[in-house]
Amino acid sequence: MFYNILQRYTFKELLKSFLMTVIILTGIFFLVGSLQMIRKYSTYITFLDIIVLSPLMMGNALAFTIPMSMLATTTLFYGRMAQEREFLILRVAGIHSKKIFQSAFCIGGFLCIICFYLNAELMPLASRKQSELKYKAIEVLLNATFSSQETSITYIPNLLIRYKSLENGFFQNLIIHHLDNKKIQNEILATSGRLTYDKRRSLLTFHLKDGIITHFSNSIRDENKENRFTFQEFTLPIPLDSKQKKDVMKVKYKSFHDLMVWMDTWKEFIPKLRVLLQEIEQEEDGHWEDFLERNNDVLKKYFKMYYADKSSPKKKFEKFIEKESLIDNIKYSCTVWNDHQWRWHNRIAMGLAPLLVVFLGSSLGLLIHHSNRLFAFGVSALPVMLIYYPLQMLGESLTDNYILSPWLGAWLGTIVTGILGIVLLGIVYRK
Repeated sequence: MFYNILQRYTFKELLKSFLMTVIILTGIFFLVGSLQMIRKYSTYITFLDIIVLSPLMMGNALAFTIPMSMLATTTLFYGRMAQEREFLILRVAGIHSKKIFQSAFCIGGFLCIICFYLNAELMPLASRKQSELKYKAIEVLLNATFSSQETSITYIPNLLIRYKSLENGFFQNLIIHHLDNKKIQNEILATSGRLTYDKRRSLLTFHLKDGIITHFSNSIRDENKENRFTFQEFTLPIPLDSKQKKDVMKVKYKSFHDLMVWMDTWKEFIPKLRVLLQEIEQEEDGHWEDFLERNNDVLKKYFKMYYADKSSPKKKFEKFIEKESLIDNIKYSCTVWNDHQWRWHNRIAMGLAPLLVVFLGSSLGLLIHHSNRLFAFGVSALPVMLIYYPLQMLGESLTDNYILSPWLGAWLGTIVTGILGIVLLGIVYRK
């Protein structure tokens, strides 16, 4: 009887605190995200766009706020129990600690299901829908429907464009920065310019007049050197979707199921490609034709998989199997394979976050003995900000550089934070 009363009490208090926290945090995240989107896309976004994107943005926010809210809730609740000696009284009464935590773990387990769906399905869909606004922006840009207040274009990949005015489709007094790893590689100043868009080729082209091009060296040796050229007319092509960039970008838009299907298609072929790469690097130039003849069937299959195309235009294939081109293509395919694996594992790891934070939050609450909501939120946020997210980013970076396997890179933050939570909970148990 007493045990049932205890479970109802802990469940009710935890749920009430969680709902209040998640509503506040989600509201803040949603409001900030909406304002940023409206500010960035205010020229062409419609009320219908807002209606369509709002649930997706809300789901996107919930993927982050649910674990944070559960962490703050458990820290606050068990901190209050420790401060008011409720936890000690229950232990003296013979109630095992795991029974006191049972309600928190039940709620955390249920939230895992929600978070997994949000990370596996809703977030990729939200990212895909928001990316569509970029292409809608291009159409608006080409139709010259910018407001008079617009003075910059920031959504074209690797470019930052500023201008004084837009008159009859011509941009006046342009400054174009071409970025490489967020550093300015080239700066173009032009008195005027216009844009054309080849939808079939997905190619945006700037036609510029009367300007200066400045190239900045990125090498350490030539750090201070720059090259400057003047021009009367200059054409700047901007490919929006090269094959590789398009594929890489699509990875984050894929659902959990789509990632599984792609990996299932490539899982037996990737080891063959790695063996093939070793053979290529050891192959002497004079024997290249023999190498191509030996591996003709494998290369044709790889070509079709790479381009996801059943047809094999001869000229395109001949370019594909050139030695340097083939090496680059195989390395790129292995990179994409790593990226798919990391994202697949990462979505599972992120889905388990609500249960993970129960270990951390409950132990922190019992150790700090504090019932102030803001204090509890601040204390609980520290391990996340200082340990979990930095390790997740480190894991992704180490995976990209082939130092860690994709699964370990994706689970690094979860494993370390989980161990920390279990160790702290063990300390609480022994007290």
